[in-house]
Amino acid sequence: MAYAIFLSVIDSGSSASGWITSSIVRHLKISYSDWSKLPTLIWIATICQFSALIIVPFLSDVQDVKARTTTNDDEEVDGIDRDDNVVKVDDDDAFNYDKLVDQFAR
Repeated sequence: MAYAIFLSVIDSGSSASGWITSSIVRHLKISYSDWSKLPTLIWIATICQFSALIIVPFLSDVQDVKARTTTNDDEEVDGIDRDDNVVKVDDDDAFNYDKLVDQFAR
């Protein structure tokens, strides 16, 4: 689930980047026939990339967060019993591929 969220955030960022860049290209009047302002666009893109480094000190370390929230299974974290979050699957409840194949083979 976390990987899916990660991918959707990256995709959203990529889309937003395209929308912003198209506005900058239009403002600089860069066209197929006039590339004279391309170095300016490259400088703007470079500055924007490096400006993202400003937020790095504010990012929390994932390992620190894990260490603060990980406890024994019998304990509670923030009022939530850890045992309630565990899904127990019996062998009888497991998905049976052979049964599925038999159903579609008929």
